[in-house]
Amino acid sequence: MKILYTILILLVSISLFSQDIHFSQFYSSPLNLNPAQTGLFDGDYRFVGNHRNQWASITVPYVTFSASADARITQFNLKKAFFGAGLLFNTDKAGDGNFGTNQIILTLAYHKIIGSDSNFVASIGGNFGYNQNTVEYNKFYFGNQYDGYQFNDNLSNYETFSSENLNYFDFSLGINTQYKFENNYKLSGGLAFIHLNSPKKSFYNNKSSELPNKYNAHISLDIPIKEKHSIEPSIVYFKQGTFNEFYIGGQIRYALNDINFKNLYAGVWTRAGDALIFKLGLNYKSWNFGVSYDVNYSKLRIVSNGQGGYEISLIYIFEKPEKIFVPKKYQCPNFM
Repeated sequence: MKILYTILILLVSISLFSQDIHFSQFYSSPLNLNPAQTGLFDGDYRFVGNHRNQWASITVPYVTFSASADARITQFNLKKAFFGAGLLFNTDKAGDGNFGTNQIILTLAYHKIIGSDSNFVASIGGNFGYNQNTVEYNKFYFGNQYDGYQFNDNLSNYETFSSENLNYFDFSLGINTQYKFENNYKLSGGLAFIHLNSPKKSFYNNKSSELPNKYNAHISLDIPIKEKHSIEPSIVYFKQGTFNEFYIGGQIRYALNDINFKNLYAGVWTRAGDALIFKLGLNYKSWNFGVSYDVNYSKLRIVSNGQGGYEISLIYIFEKPEKIFVPKKYQCPNFM
């Protein structure tokens, strides 16, 4: 049985080493989902933070953190159009060898309002990023360190490694559309094409080793029910190399009759063949807070006892106060 556990952990580790940083709350990490969503929000500035911790019950926890800031740029006085610009930072530690990923990504987008009103918005965006991967070989155990009874850290592993870090640049493109129907239904969807340049990625200077292209498609719908409440189903599909992920589910938004506490959210999604994702959220003033938990139902549940990982998201949107027009004061004439 111990051998089975080890094989399952290794298979999961290989899968994660081959895929990008991703979040169960994909909708709460918009710049990671699609660069075309840069600046696409109601407000002037948006700040986003995401934290994920998973599989602490079976191995060294896989910890991921993401932070981004983007802005809606309207100073160019374009006719029915505006720009978005943002900066994204990701960091991730995975597995016994502390396989690390650090990314700094610049994102830009152009948004065009189509039609006589603002109900239909088409967007195109791109990003350019610097990436660094690291690994700590001294945290691994090798066959040469087995002394006949146990693994001995004091024994040499007799292994030679070319490098403990690698660096590369890559870029991505995305498109997105938003449409608001007359009955206040809102539809949003897009496509993203990531790692278009297929950067070389190898600790052993293997020039034939490339980071596979990644594609994702996402769609969501906001369906009003009663006066202020709504149902918000969503679907997202990721494909990178031979790996696939498919999410389907949704959340209910319950509007609160409070000037500060605006909305409550409760939702559930499934990551096909892997886990159920349960989420609760709160909208307080300009803050959006979400917490979710993955309950694993794949073969890994044998060793994880169904425990996947928790995730926290925090979004703050800042809107500049509107300028108030004050007419010039005219001096009244003096009457004698």
